Amino acid sequence: MSEIVLGGKSGATVTRDATTFTKESADEDLTIEGVRLEWLRRNGIPAAEVLECRPGRLVTAALPGLPASALRTDVRAARALGGFARRLHAVPVADCPFDRGLDVTVPLAELLAAYGVAADPVKIEFYRLLDEFF
Repeated sequence: MSEIVLGGKSGATVTRDATTFTKESADEDLTIEGVRLEWLRRNGIPAAEVLECRPGRLVTAALPGLPASALRTDVRAARALGGFARRLHAVPVADCPFDRGLDVTVPLAELLAAYGVAADPVKIEFYRLLDEFF
């Protein structure tokens, strides 16, 4: 039986069962998220296995443990996130096909702001438009 997962920032509907997470959206193409997860895994970065990926639907294997949001004041969570960031930043930039450099993001943020779209990196709309334009 599936349950709805609350607390996400994308606006997509996320459900989980004992073995999978399913993210669905009529408004976003979720394929880039799946591509990024697969790239992370190929580069030794812990990420969920992509089981299905297509526009509007992403299914990943559930991972053991708790969400970081459940450990906000836990020193272990901070250390784990720090370790993750260290591993991610150890991947050579030249090997990353996803460009989020300032030479790309600043002009796009200016363009989006000119059209009244808030360039808040927490909002999925910003990232969706970033992927669409670059």
